[in-house]
Amino acid sequence: MRDCSVMTDLLRTLPREVFLLILDELPKADLKSLSRVARWLRDGVAESLWDSITIRAWDETRLSDIQTSGLPQSSLKHAKKLHFLAEFKQAKGRRCSHYDAPCSFLSPGLNTDDNMGHRDVFHFDRLIRKAHSLLKRIKPGQLQSFSWNLGVCGPADIFGHKGILSLQQPLVRTLSLITDPTCVEHHEALRDHHIDLSSFHQLRNLTWRGPGPENLNTLSDVVRNNSAHLRRLELDFVNRFIVFNYDADATDLSDDSDDSDVQDEMKNTRVTRKRSVFASVVLRLNHHPQRPLFLNICVLSLTQVPLSAYMAGAFNLDTLESLTLRMCPWWDIFLVRVMQLNLPIKLRAFEIVEDSDVAFEWGDDIISDFLNAFGGLEELCVSQTGPAPALDLWDILGCRHPTLKRFVHHQRSNQTDDVFQRPTDLPDLAVVGSDMRQIKEDPSRNPLTKLGLEFIGLACIPARLVSL
Repeated sequence: MRDCSVMTDLLRTLPREVFLLILDELPKADLKSLSRVARWLRDGVAESLWDSITIRAWDETRLSDIQTSGLPQSSLKHAKKLHFLAEFKQAKGRRCSHYDAPCSFLSPGLNTDDNMGHRDVFHFDRLIRKAHSLLKRIKPGQLQSFSWNLGVCGPADIFGHKGILSLQQPLVRTLSLITDPTCVEHHEALRDHHIDLSSFHQLRNLTWRGPGPENLNTLSDVVRNNSAHLRRLELDFVNRFIVFNYDADATDLSDDSDDSDVQDEMKNTRVTRKRSVFASVVLRLNHHPQRPLFLNICVLSLTQVPLSAYMAGAFNLDTLESLTLRMCPWWDIFLVRVMQLNLPIKLRAFEIVEDSDVAFEWGDDIISDFLNAFGGLEELCVSQTGPAPALDLWDILGCRHPTLKRFVHHQRSNQTDDVFQRPTDLPDLAVVGSDMRQIKEDPSRNPLTKLGLEFIGLACIPARLVSL
């Protein structure tokens, strides 16, 4: 007990700034224990203990069972981060509760009357009410970070133009969304109740997984409003074919014409629209930008986002430290344009995942050329369609990126069985024949020996790992 008292007195002598720095390093469990030592510590620890609140849905099939009641108001006043989270293990398709509700009963907004009647049976309305009631208890302008990572629609009562988050928490600096991109298409009743993020002008970090075609203009507004100071942008379109349904204008491209030239022209027009849907609709670019749109971008992560050459200049390569491109259509012309800009590339982390369904014959050359165009990488993940010459890539890493600490290399190919094509890992990473014999006879000829790797991931059969 005396030792505890001495430690308490020692903590009391610390400057507040130092005390808070110590608290930031402690896990939640230790903070709870510390708060029980003395009353003054409980008051001091509360700010760190309640800085971040996570409301977790333990059953992903019943998201409306989240618990939001019971949080003391004295603790909520310290909250700066509020996260609604759920797992994504079983319910992946048709996840939103609207799929289980008849269209005629979908509500346009919250009913604040006590008599909620039969609407209580609908999980989505119940989920909204719980989230809304918690947000009402948080002081306007208090939140710095908000997450709606549930995989369901973003309700208008929270994210709409007059939603509670838009009206009361417009100063958030970090916003994360995981939504269902198919739900609005499933229910006509939802078409006029889109997410509206135009109120947010202070974002430094934006993540959105699963925006649907009806969300592209909303995404454009929030990206354009924050592009000058956005440091992290992570977008995952989940299914690029859903976003390809977006039609930016009302031009009627009829397929009824018998003129083959007209048919070809219409087909080319559609392809152009699909290729430029992100650049033209979200970034609102129609030519190569004269200066970067994202002046302070540090982390850019795009998944299944269609790319184009003229969007390469929108990102400030002088500040960009991490670039991730996962299964992005036309990633090749984007990287080629980045190299053509002839600007210094200062990446510390790079990840490229090639879609085996739409692989390019020259894809491995572009990846190699890009990695040879700069140096200094610390983290690299390459998942490409094989077979591609792995040793050529590794040679570049040994020469240009001796700083590399973490490296993952994955090669896949499509194999056809009786009915379907399915992607399959290459068992040998395309290191075969004389190359493999040389490495076995003299391990120093393996280019990876030039690297001081702390982590390595190679997708090949275990017997190969002995030599590699």
